[in-house]
Amino acid sequence: MRKAKRLKALVAATLTAATLFTACGSPASSSAAASGSTASTAGSSSVADAAPAIDEIVFMSKDFYNDADYTELFKDLFKEDTGVELNTIAIPSNGWEDKVTASFMSGELPDLARLPADLYPFVKQEFLLPLDEYIEANPAVKQVLADNPGATEAFQFFGETYGISVSNAKYMTIWVRQDWLDQLGMEMPTNLDEFVEMLRAFRDSDLDGNGKNDTIPLTMPATLQPMDMFAAFFGTRNEVYMEDGKAVVPYRTEEYKEFMEFMKTLYDEGLIDKEIPTNTAYGTIREKFNTGVAGAAVMWDDSSSSFINGLAKSGIEGEIAYMPAFKNEDGDGAMGLSYFAADSPICLTTACENPQEVFDTFFDWYLTSENGIISTSVGLEGYSFEVVDGQVVADPEKGIGFHGQSFPPVDMDYEYPFQFDETYQFKYDCISEMANTGAEMSDLVNTKFVPSDNTDFANINGDLTAKMQELFHGYLVGNTDYEGYLAAFETYAAEIGLDEAVAG
Repeated sequence: MRKAKRLKALVAATLTAATLFTACGSPASSSAAASGSTASTAGSSSVADAAPAIDEIVFMSKDFYNDADYTELFKDLFKEDTGVELNTIAIPSNGWEDKVTASFMSGELPDLARLPADLYPFVKQEFLLPLDEYIEANPAVKQVLADNPGATEAFQFFGETYGISVSNAKYMTIWVRQDWLDQLGMEMPTNLDEFVEMLRAFRDSDLDGNGKNDTIPLTMPATLQPMDMFAAFFGTRNEVYMEDGKAVVPYRTEEYKEFMEFMKTLYDEGLIDKEIPTNTAYGTIREKFNTGVAGAAVMWDDSSSSFINGLAKSGIEGEIAYMPAFKNEDGDGAMGLSYFAADSPICLTTACENPQEVFDTFFDWYLTSENGIISTSVGLEGYSFEVVDGQVVADPEKGIGFHGQSFPPVDMDYEYPFQFDETYQFKYDCISEMANTGAEMSDLVNTKFVPSDNTDFANINGDLTAKMQELFHGYLVGNTDYEGYLAAFETYAAEIGLDEAVAG
């Protein structure tokens, strides 16, 4: 009997749409409640009860789907509820980290901005305001954040808070074409041998029926952190991490060598995507899975609806399931989950002339009002969806906004005034199950990152991450052997003073 969750992608399934605030990837909620949850903070906002002291908020955010109609309707709703105009600056999603950094460096600062997870460069350049006094002055928002420390803890520097993460993807997993497993008479893998056997079967079988030997057994992003789900199996990580209160540099260890050799074997056998080094956009991963090219994909825990709807849009009646994490034989490592601390925080900039008023207006509405929560997690009724007999019915061309930021902002409990259909209830169930597994296997799959107040390491970490990705890809595709990789790493480590920086 299958233990993995599964759901069929029907041609008539709704198509995924996005909201202004959707993010591809981002921290997921273990306690976020779908319909039937027991608590709600909606209605606690004071924004609508008092005349605002400001008339406009300039907000910069990444724009994933460029739905101009939705954006305008969303802004109208915000104005209606708060009395404040929301002037949005949309940053294209491709290379958005570089684009938003360039915008800031040019001096074009909004009042509010949704920024990359690595906030330290923005803090270092004094682009951002500490939020603590504004949080303290807003009881409703303060309570939400007190109940959800994960929304802020990754963005605290030198004892001050500089960002609030509102997207809720926390883990990456391996999504699998369950119908392909069924065709092969195979069960979901529960150990490493079964995992490799599944990939080989996907490679060797013409499961898409096109008569070509072009199937990608497993596709994944170019970045290394998602590959923590493989590294963790060997007891290591793809970044400098904390263990027993000390920073560990994994790149020269025997465990990391074993991880690299395993990934190299998968690559050489054609079991993972040959284009990994160029898979720099998550949309590329989705396209390969949604068009039936790939049998499995490393992707966010909240990706089920985008896969279900994507397969349906391609005319494919496929079933999907995620591969539950499993431990190694010794029980000291696990495969199947990659942990991400937080992502895409919203921050106040130093250009904001009325920070308390902006903070109260935006975050009150966003985190504590019914319209704010629903519009940024589900969409707009009458545009994205209708409610029929108490259940959300998505517009077949737009769908509801459960891509990226799924369910309420942060990890708050919230009782929606409607029920969700099978697709989105399945999504919530998957997110919850993975979060529970992550909690149970915390020591094996959850990465403890180097504290941000180690400024020596923070100053080099971005460049280190890019360099290690370059070295890993070079080894993976065969441009160098392990000895060449290790020599290049040690040379680079000496150049940047890695060991000294890690020691603090």
